[in-house]
Amino acid sequence: MSKYEVLKQSRFSLAPLTNLQSHEDGTLSEEEYNWLVSRAQGGFDLTISCASHVSKDGQGWPGELACYDDKFTPGLKRLADGIQKAGSHGILQIFHGGAFADPTLVGTPMSSSAGWNGNEREATLDELDQLVVDFGQAARRAQQAGWSGVEIHGANGYILSQFLGTISNQRKDLYGGSLENRFRLLNRVVESVKAAVDESFIVGVRLSPEDGFRRKVGIVLEDSLQVIAGFKDLGVDYIHISAWDVFKKPNEYPHHEKTLMEILKEAMAPRTFLMAAGGIWTKEDAEKAFSLGIDILALGKAAIVNPSWVQEVYNHGKEPQKLPVSESLLRDVHVSQKFADYLRNFPEFVK
Repeated sequence: MSKYEVLKQSRFSLAPLTNLQSHEDGTLSEEEYNWLVSRAQGGFDLTISCASHVSKDGQGWPGELACYDDKFTPGLKRLADGIQKAGSHGILQIFHGGAFADPTLVGTPMSSSAGWNGNEREATLDELDQLVVDFGQAARRAQQAGWSGVEIHGANGYILSQFLGTISNQRKDLYGGSLENRFRLLNRVVESVKAAVDESFIVGVRLSPEDGFRRKVGIVLEDSLQVIAGFKDLGVDYIHISAWDVFKKPNEYPHHEKTLMEILKEAMAPRTFLMAAGGIWTKEDAEKAFSLGIDILALGKAAIVNPSWVQEVYNHGKEPQKLPVSESLLRDVHVSQKFADYLRNFPEFVK
C-alpha cells in the first residue's frame, strides 16, 4: 500500500502527547511502549509518538523519548513493531525544543534569537546547519526502525515555530526578517528529511497557524497560509494543525463566514492531507469535523481516557468517558504514575 493510500484510508490518529514516561537517558520504557501500543490496539489508524528530540540539546522535558543517536534505534524498532502488530501505522514525531528545552538538561537553550523568552541564546549558522542534518538523521533512524513516517514538529512554540514567529525571531541574517527567511529553517528541515528517506515514507508537518494560548511567538494566519502554500513544492504528505479547537474561527477574523479549518484546507495542495486535533469527544463531534474538510482527526484527551475510542465510541456508539477521571481509571488505561502526575497540571483532568 502506498503512503497516499495509507493516509487516504486513515480517519483517526492518536495525537502526539507529552507523557514523561521514557527512561531518563531517552531510551524506550515499558510504560511508554504500553501507552502507545494500547492505543494502536484500540483502533487508531495512525499512532503518533510524543515529541522525540533529534539533538541532545533539544530535549524539552525529563522522560522524553530520544532519536538523536543510533543507540536509540533498538527501542524505536520495538515500539514501531508493536504498533504495526496492533494494526496501526506508527508516526514518530521529531522535534527540537529550542528556547523551551529544559536548561537543567541541556544548559542554556538555543533559539532563533536571544532573550525573547528568558535566557536562551541565538543559534549560530553552524548550529542551524547541524540541526538540519539532525532532523534528517532522525528520520533515517525512524525508517530503519520500521516506522511508517515522521511528523516534523513545527508547532506549539518549539524551535521551528520560533523561527517562523515575528516576536521570537529578531535575526538580521538569512533566517530573519521576511517570511521567506523565517520559513527557511523549516524548509531546509523538510528537504533534509525527504532526502534521508525513500519515497514510500510518510513525511508530515505539525503547525500552529496562529499563536497558541500558552506561547506567543508572533505567528499570524496570513503567514501560515503562505507557509502551507510553500509545502506544495516540498512534497509534504500531511499537515497537522494544532488548533486546540477544530471548530473555531480564526483569531484574527472571529466573524469570518468560514472556520479556521476550512480556510486552511483551501490553501493546501489537493494530495496533501489535513490532520487536526482539538475538541473531539463524541461521534457527532467527529462527523462535524469531517464536514469541515479535515481528512484525519487526531485525538488527545479523549484518547487518554478512552484507549479504544475508535472501536467503542465511533464504531459502536458507546458514550465516551469524560473528564475528570480517577487515578485508578488512568492506571487501567496504561497511564503511568509519572504521566498521571503530569496530567494533574491540567485542573480538569484528574479527580
